[in-house]
Amino acid sequence: KFNWPDVGVLSQEVSGEIQFESADPNTGLIPVPATRVIRQDAQHAILVGDQEMTTQDMSELLGEGTVVEKESWWIYALILFAVALIILFFHFFRSGQGLDMFGGQ
Repeated sequence: KFNWPDVGVLSQEVSGEIQFESADPNTGLIPVPATRVIRQDAQHAILVGDQEMTTQDMSELLGEGTVVEKESWWIYALILFAVALIILFFHFFRSGQGLDMFGGQ
């Protein structure tokens, strides 16, 4: 909900419709649902420089397509973990401490 002081409250219903409730009931405003319209293959003219092109022409010119990015963050995390372990072991064995530092005394 968005409370607009002295004007009213904007809220979104469970169904996705946006409702407006007026703060002053004498204004005569009633809630009006808004529906989002998305057109995937709509074409319209675009002025590019001094040329008029369509949206399809621009998509082909720019080479836009569907890009699927692989989730490979875990590979980077694994490499970073391995490097950290190598540095840790190198530090312990270089300072003269071996595996006996982990045992009881």
